[in-house]
Amino acid sequence: MSEAQGSGLLRDRNFVRFWLATTTTGIGSQVTLLALPVLAVTALNADAGELGLLGFLQLLPVIVVTPFAGVIADTYSPKHISVVSMAGRGVLMGLVPLLAFLDTLSMVWLYVIGASSGCLKALGDVVQHSMLPLLVEDSRIVPGNAALGGSRSVVEVSGPGMAGLLVQGFSAPYAVVADAVSFFLAGTLVGSLRMKPRAGPDPRHGWLSRMKSGFVYLGRERRLLMLGVSSGVFNVFIQAYLTLLVLYAVSSLHLSPAAVGATYSVGAVGGIAGAAAANGLGRRLSPVDAINVGDVMTAVGLIVIAAAAAAGTTVSAALVLATGVFLYSFGLGVANVHAVSVRQRICRPDMLGRLTASYRLISHGTLPLGALLGGVGAQFADPAVIICASGIVLLVWVAALQFTSYRDLAVTDTPSRESVRPEP
Repeated sequence: MSEAQGSGLLRDRNFVRFWLATTTTGIGSQVTLLALPVLAVTALNADAGELGLLGFLQLLPVIVVTPFAGVIADTYSPKHISVVSMAGRGVLMGLVPLLAFLDTLSMVWLYVIGASSGCLKALGDVVQHSMLPLLVEDSRIVPGNAALGGSRSVVEVSGPGMAGLLVQGFSAPYAVVADAVSFFLAGTLVGSLRMKPRAGPDPRHGWLSRMKSGFVYLGRERRLLMLGVSSGVFNVFIQAYLTLLVLYAVSSLHLSPAAVGATYSVGAVGGIAGAAAANGLGRRLSPVDAINVGDVMTAVGLIVIAAAAAAGTTVSAALVLATGVFLYSFGLGVANVHAVSVRQRICRPDMLGRLTASYRLISHGTLPLGALLGGVGAQFADPAVIICASGIVLLVWVAALQFTSYRDLAVTDTPSRESVRPEP
């Protein structure tokens, strides 16, 4: 928050609207994050395999939609695309309570809604990651991302607790109404933004050519390519953990939905601390070292989360779980602020959508694999074992990277856009 105040961002009404829009969407999404898996487990008797399939279908659009999303983001108005994406997700989330009221909700419906919402989310995520440089000056990008990261962490603190109470009080299907409303409110805020002009795409190049240019651009900027590959490896095991988290907390740790939400809220304070610490670490460390610090804390957090299964009582399990989520969230807060800021500062504005899409295809295209890994792995091993193994593998990965060209190729400075080679 102090970084945003010092940079004058809080006096920028345009940025504040964007900030409020992302925060509003995040609050509703926290409800769905808890409500849909709880609904699947408690009302539809879903097992780990079905939860894994649900997660896979929600994340598959990252692979299918993302390459096209980059071209769309660079061709059409990011503001209008974001509004359409948010409105569509609001309609889809509204179907959940309607189907529950009609007594026709099933896992098949959750699969369809999850996959459709995933398509719109993949499109909206690429567009939103391309919008900040069109709203603020270059010198405000890192403070802007820190402010956005901080608000996401605040949502992670308050959202799960509110979600747990809503699920406990109104049942999971009707708690999703909050998510639908949040998307419509956020879309209204985004629709009021004023965007800086940017160069349009070259009309001589078709969609396939423009899509290819994003991958060519990423291949030339090898620091971002290496960063994307490392992020992709991390996301496999992070998604395996996220797929199993609700099942682990409810079935293995015997926590109620309200207790799960409260535990998340206490633990996710780490996200606020991580986002707040990101700028300070960036002044003392190179971006790649700051990202390494965040990655190590994320991996350690997973191991602590798994250790909650060895706690003697439900209360002690909740405390250990909260400690692990704190470390996990702190690490993600630090790493994500620097990774996103570096990408935005290096890339030319007219290529940012395609570069973001190409990068996210590498970094987030592994998410469906992680969902399957978590769901299938839990058929043969306890969720705590899968989560602990994920943390250990990630620690080994970070250590191994230090003996490779990652140290040289990952970002150690942030050159101006003019120093980046132009699009072919």
